Amino acid sequence: GLFLQIDGTGHGKVTTDTGLSCQSSDCQVDPKTGDLKCNPQACTQREKTASVVTLTPQADADSVFSSWGGNEDCIDGKVFMNSGILCIAYFHRIYSLTVAAQGPGQVTGYGDYNQQPIIDCGSKCQTSVSEGMRVSLQAIPTQGMTFSGWSGDCGNSTQTPLTVAVNKEMKCLATFVMPAPVVTPPPVTPTPP
Repeated sequence: GLFLQIDGTGHGKVTTDTGLSCQSSDCQVDPKTGDLKCNPQACTQREKTASVVTLTPQADADSVFSSWGGNEDCIDGKVFMNSGILCIAYFHRIYSLTVAAQGPGQVTGYGDYNQQPIIDCGSKCQTSVSEGMRVSLQAIPTQGMTFSGWSGDCGNSTQTPLTVAVNKEMKCLATFVMPAPVVTPPPVTPTPP
């Protein structure tokens, strides 16, 4: 038979072309054993031997489908039925990361695997990322200005780039200021004796 489980911090469901519809709410962690148990009526089905079953993951609005686990045949979402097969769908929560620039400057942000910036503030100051994603934020002051530091959910760091792990809704502020004027003391002239 085919056994489906839904795991991870996010929510969603898996449907099959044979009529199964297993949802996050059908799977609960057993408090005694710590094992994930899923409702057999929604998540288990006998399948014809040598048939191919197609699995379709669908994430809820606050989540994203991450990957398949369980039997290695699950990885492409098409399962060749030759015995009892367990497929686990992993869903992760999505959180928003919002940045703002106070003073003349901009912030760019790159995710773990992104070649293009996912934050470019100036114009794009908010992005949604899956839980645990690391984002590298770079504060770039306008010419003649200086970056004085981060605040909000980025802590009180003056580091740039600053890498943050997004595990909740996050708001970060980058502050840019005029550099402090350099004061040179007047030359000391010896006083005549």
